[in-house]
Amino acid sequence: VGINTYVMRQSEGMGIEGFNIAIAIEEAISRIKDLEKPGLVETIKSKQYSNEKYNFAFDIPKEWSVIYSDDNTGTFYNTYFGSHFSFTFDPTAGDFISGEDWADYWHEIAIEGLENYQLLEYEYEEVFGSELHYYDYNFTLDKVEYSEMAVLEYLIDQPDKEGDSYPGGFRLYLQIPTDYYEEALPSALEILQLFDDALETSLLSDSIT
Repeated sequence: VGINTYVMRQSEGMGIEGFNIAIAIEEAISRIKDLEKPGLVETIKSKQYSNEKYNFAFDIPKEWSVIYSDDNTGTFYNTYFGSHFSFTFDPTAGDFISGEDWADYWHEIAIEGLENYQLLEYEYEEVFGSELHYYDYNFTLDKVEYSEMAVLEYLIDQPDKEGDSYPGGFRLYLQIPTDYYEEALPSALEILQLFDDALETSLLSDSIT
């Protein structure tokens, strides 16, 4: 319901993420009767995201909504500022020649089709057995300017796909409209911190930095 631009596109046979600014139909249906009544409709104060595969969960701030999730991916939209937060645990990372090759591939996929793309900063470091690739860039999408932070983590010692359920890579994106950056940043950092805290008690606590 709304402007639905979320897609799971395919590039070279692999799924990639997109975004939307639509309300899930289940959410809309659940509120129809309340909206038909006179007076104010009470908003949801607390929602929770849970991931059974990796055994973690966290409360979603009231201005955020889940717009897509599966065993390896979660995408969230801030209905007030138009910010996006998404993460993907990537079990296919070991299919790439190196961590650099993997990070370059996914960065190119992430910026595909964006207008006025400008890379502001890129950093690389190795921490506790992981290669970390940090990207900070601006772009325009549907006539809206965004600032985006991306963190891509590649495990140097790739897990055994047959005997290990841990992913070999992890991708995180935080996207904020430039016009509302200062106002939207605290809320974006809040959901990022809730997610990070949840990982500390997950099955991934020893593998994701």
